[in-house]
Amino acid sequence: MNTGSRKKRKERLAIFLAKSYFWFTILMLLAFVGIYGAYDFWMRRGAPIPDPVFYLEQAMEMGDEGFRSLHQEKFLGKGAKVTVLDQEGNLVFSSDPGERTSYSRRLLECIPGLQGDSWFRGAALPEDSQGERYLITRIQYDESGWAQVTGYLLLNKELQVVEGNLFPGRSFFSPEEFQYLQGKDSSGREIYRQEYKNGDGENRILLLHFFQPGNEEYQKVYEEGSRLWWLMLPAYLLIVSYSIFRLSKKTKKLLNPFLSGIGKMAEGKQSGLETYEGPEEFKAIARQLVSMETQLKESEKERQRLDQEKRKFLTDISHDLKTPATVIRGYAEAMRDGLVPEEQKGAVWETIIRKAQQVSTLLVSFHEYSKLEHPQMPVSLVSADLGELVRDYFAGRYQELELKGFLPEADIPEEPMYAMVDHRLMVRVLDNLINNAVSYNPPGTRILVAVKREGEMIRLLVADSGCGIPKEMRETLFQPFVTGDEARTGSHGSGLGLAIVKKIVELHGGNITAAEDPPEGFKTEFRILLPAENRRFTVSSEQEWEK
Repeated sequence: MNTGSRKKRKERLAIFLAKSYFWFTILMLLAFVGIYGAYDFWMRRGAPIPDPVFYLEQAMEMGDEGFRSLHQEKFLGKGAKVTVLDQEGNLVFSSDPGERTSYSRRLLECIPGLQGDSWFRGAALPEDSQGERYLITRIQYDESGWAQVTGYLLLNKELQVVEGNLFPGRSFFSPEEFQYLQGKDSSGREIYRQEYKNGDGENRILLLHFFQPGNEEYQKVYEEGSRLWWLMLPAYLLIVSYSIFRLSKKTKKLLNPFLSGIGKMAEGKQSGLETYEGPEEFKAIARQLVSMETQLKESEKERQRLDQEKRKFLTDISHDLKTPATVIRGYAEAMRDGLVPEEQKGAVWETIIRKAQQVSTLLVSFHEYSKLEHPQMPVSLVSADLGELVRDYFAGRYQELELKGFLPEADIPEEPMYAMVDHRLMVRVLDNLINNAVSYNPPGTRILVAVKREGEMIRLLVADSGCGIPKEMRETLFQPFVTGDEARTGSHGSGLGLAIVKKIVELHGGNITAAEDPPEGFKTEFRILLPAENRRFTVSSEQEWEK
């Protein structure tokens, strides 16, 4: 199992960008949480909100020792005090070392309960209230959740009871009791009472003293704490700058191999992008660049090969033109200067004419080859019976070949075999192949022409039983100026015939090869394969071919 391929998972560009955005979001959240934490700390420190119920729950889980170990100011705010009494009101524990040793039952009854559904409120009455100075009311929630006054007491300025239905049997209140009835202790802290049982089942009374911040304190702390939120702007700008820098750095890391690789390619060196690692989209670009690099190298090799062939082509054509031109010039100068005896002038003129004809033939072949090399070479392809075309051509040259001592043979079935061909160019192909067989072989050589259907292709075969083709020439046989005459005397033609044949066949969408396994009794075979055409259209006359 290839575990390495598992580790190298494909990463898309979208995932790469999503990761960058993810980390940007995380940093923003951290900045927000940090500033919110500082804001919350400032608010709790400047205007703490007491939580006596939570404090009570935490302490009761730990027993009586819990009130000693828990720091009350953490839950109740600065200046808070906690006192634990037994059921008789005697002191068990207090966070204030100077706390009294006991509370009377009368005093405890005046302290409002922490979790009760009723509480007391006291208010001073106007001076003209017939000597009554204070009103104590009890407020209680009914079943529907509405707060209602369920009792009252009227006290005079000496805190004696004038009338009312609260605290029956009492005729007066001490200043401390009256203060507790209003929910405040002597230090101005709110005071609450809560009865509970400790872990040993003993009844306990808990007194909680803490300050409740007022509206002015809240407003002041809120205004000061709100300034912390202005830190979000520089934090945002800082995070954006860092994220852009980080993304830019990562992007440069992804793009630098491309810049370096393209620079190396421009210098003709290896780009090194074969091992590129990054998002899948970037890897696809790297693969395309590597493919382009390979194509450029192959194109450069091909260009160098073509340049070499071009130089060879020019060298060959200059050689083939120079030899007859030198002969023509030499004989013409001799004739001009009267150096040729009268009885030899006829032979000299014949030589001049023959060499001029050789130059003319070479130039015509060269011109035709140049036209075939042109990318806009006009080719008029029409659907025609290739067997009929070859049959007509071979019939026209049959007698000529016999007179020259050659033995022509044909194997062309009557079945129509249609292909898209240019009649003029295809005749040129047959001319060159037959002339090639005649030029390079002695009289008595058999020359075979055959046409056969092979699936979607049509095979045109021209073979001879002559001298054959040397193995070392097969690879360069269809290149310009390649002939069987190694001395290049020009006795066998221009060397462009087979090159012209190859170009014409390629213009027809086919290919030509010199077969290594010619038919039995033959030594040379040129095999042409052309795409077959399904339409059944015949051309009636050569005039229509010319069109």
